[in-house]
Amino acid sequence: MRRKIFITYIILILFAVAIVGSYSIYINQVVFRENIKQRLLTNAKLIQYELSEKSDGHVIDIQAIADRYSELTGARVTIVYHDGTVLADSSRNAADMDNHADRPEVNNALNGKAGESIRYSSSLKTDMMYVALPVRTHNNIKTAIRLAMSLKEINHTSGSIIWSIVLAIIASLLVSLIQASLFSKSITEPIRRLSDASRVIARGNFENKIQVKTNDEIGELSDSFNQMADRLKVTMDQLNRENIKLESILSSMVNGVLAVDNSKNILLANGALKALFSIREEIVGKQFIQVVRSDLIDSMIDQTLVNGEVNAVEMSWSKGEFKQLKVSVAPIQRNGLEGEVTGAVVLIQDITELKKLEQMRKDFVANVSHEIKTPLTSIKGFVETLKNGAIEDKDVSMKFLNIIDIEVERLTRLISDILALSEIERSRVVESGKKVDVGHVIKDVVDVLKEQAGNKKIALKYSFDEGVSICSSKDRIKQLFLNLADNAIKYTPEGGSVFISAHKKDGFVTIKVEDNGIGIDQEHIPRLFERFYRVDKGRSRNLGGTGLGLAIVKHIVASLNGNIVVESKKGKGTSFIVNMPEGLV
Repeated sequence: MRRKIFITYIILILFAVAIVGSYSIYINQVVFRENIKQRLLTNAKLIQYELSEKSDGHVIDIQAIADRYSELTGARVTIVYHDGTVLADSSRNAADMDNHADRPEVNNALNGKAGESIRYSSSLKTDMMYVALPVRTHNNIKTAIRLAMSLKEINHTSGSIIWSIVLAIIASLLVSLIQASLFSKSITEPIRRLSDASRVIARGNFENKIQVKTNDEIGELSDSFNQMADRLKVTMDQLNRENIKLESILSSMVNGVLAVDNSKNILLANGALKALFSIREEIVGKQFIQVVRSDLIDSMIDQTLVNGEVNAVEMSWSKGEFKQLKVSVAPIQRNGLEGEVTGAVVLIQDITELKKLEQMRKDFVANVSHEIKTPLTSIKGFVETLKNGAIEDKDVSMKFLNIIDIEVERLTRLISDILALSEIERSRVVESGKKVDVGHVIKDVVDVLKEQAGNKKIALKYSFDEGVSICSSKDRIKQLFLNLADNAIKYTPEGGSVFISAHKKDGFVTIKVEDNGIGIDQEHIPRLFERFYRVDKGRSRNLGGTGLGLAIVKHIVASLNGNIVVESKKGKGTSFIVNMPEGLV
């Protein structure tokens, strides 16, 4: 741009100088010629006057007059008779000269008018200016006086002026070059700064400011540019904060979120959605169906884009890991709810665990109902039998009453286990802050179960490190040991053994309950801790189990930040190993 301004500036100056120079030369020549013409006319009038006065009865030496005035004026003087004959000439012999009647200036003078012309003189080899005046003698004879002067002087003077103008032009150009350079720089430098600042701002740096101290439009432009940069900075900061908020919200959402435009090109997707569909590559800009190959979701997006309505559905996803998904598609509308639909937002919720929990709840209700219904039916049947007369038979009535007592005890254990499990699930964290001596708890449990073990001739043994303690509720720790040891005794044949141990190492307590009983098939181990799950349903009920003992154990261990492992071999025995931190949980 600076080069263009510089060249334009120089061309304008050259054009102006050329016009002024040409006009000056033209005016100079016109003025010079006019001055010569007036000088020649003045001198011609003097000769005209002298010839008019001396022609009255006097003999006149015309040649002498021509020579004298030529010497005085420096002009060539020619006197022409009325027929065109040259009477006298200051430069040549009149007798040798041609008739001058055809000369335009002479012809005008002989006709009584002043004449003038400029033409090339073949005799003098130069351009000449001719001026002629009429002279009427005393005898009324028409004569013409012609004065001529060479234009060499004008040409010489014009040449000098031209050289002066050329030198002036050269000097003006030199000054103009400097001025043009300074002027173009003064114009382009602020623009260059604006351009540089624009590139800096385009790279995201809004702190750059332009310092232009002028009072013209460029100064106003730079001030406006600086204000624009400040506003852009504020706007970009706001956008960045909003983007950070949006990204934080999207990244913290557990549900998958995806937005598409009205061509179903993906605009954004959060990490939860990528994790849900095991997507690792960048998907922004791609078609939805290329990324999530679900015809159902794709058709839901089509419907939303067409009718602007919210669509929702629950579906199964079996590509890879099986999942239950809840999919909602809502429109993106310009200018509020009534605006044009420009895209859609897809919200995908993984409800697999919810479905599992719902199924577990249904199973739990069904199992509880079944577990309660069975003893209640038995109790009701025996009560009705007693009411119908069996109570009169003492042996029969006592037998029935004993059965009723067993069923009531069974119901009591079931309800107690349900309440205990509910309390553990509700609180999630058991009572802490009190150190429970694990050794004392083991001794109490052995005292409670030794009669049950003795009835089956099972050796109930234990071992523990002194000072082993866990910060929890004593009742919960005792319940944990009772459930594990009671199960071990139930599923160990007569003559077997059950061993309870507790040892500490590296800040952790390891509790182990081992038996050499019937063992468990490996296929059942993953489901052992589910509520009401029984490996052998008939055998478990006969042994008096509620199906909730191991579920209670699992929740107690989880509340103590521990873990439980089962090791078992069919026909050889089972070990339950619990690891939990010693001290505060």
